[in-house]
Amino acid sequence: PAFPQLLAEANGWNLTNLGVNGQTAGSLLAAISDGSCDGVIVSAKVITITAGGNDVMDALYELVAEAYNAENDPDITPDDVVPILADSDDSRWMTLLLVGMEVLEGDDRAGIPPFAERQEFLNKIDECTVNLRAVMACIRNLNPDATVIVPTQYNPYKNFSGLYKIVGTSVDAGARKLNAAIEALAEECGYLVAPVFDAFQNSS
Repeated sequence: PAFPQLLAEANGWNLTNLGVNGQTAGSLLAAISDGSCDGVIVSAKVITITAGGNDVMDALYELVAEAYNAENDPDITPDDVVPILADSDDSRWMTLLLVGMEVLEGDDRAGIPPFAERQEFLNKIDECTVNLRAVMACIRNLNPDATVIVPTQYNPYKNFSGLYKIVGTSVDAGARKLNAAIEALAEECGYLVAPVFDAFQNSS
């Protein structure tokens, strides 16, 4: 179960889930700004916001597609990356997998940093921070008293080893930077941070 569901079940609360798969901090802001969520926000005692993970993954998919297209035809789009990698029977699977690993790891000889140090990644974190601040402003305008909780992003690949170890290492580095940004904004915006990353790292 997702963090909001676990929190609701643990406390006997009613849960209204407005989350959308694939939603970024920007699309969350758009959804809140159009007024369709006002009633739920006004009546909420506790609000959880999960933000940032999809933002940075979008940056990764864009870089992987760009790197793949530089050497292969026909071109793919960022939206093609996950479906291709999920289908080992796809003729592009192995090539795209290797390209993805290269993007994650970087290339010192070519002057290409690891993904978590790429400017594209850092820009996404900055963008996420701006949008999260705006989301909180909308929420506080409607409901200044609700407890708002923002969980940190965890690394689901922390136990990867062998050929795939770079995935776990890179995602770990990226999650730590994103979480630092989430934590840095907490006092200014008036939300609590749930250390989901730490709990997941300490799990077996």
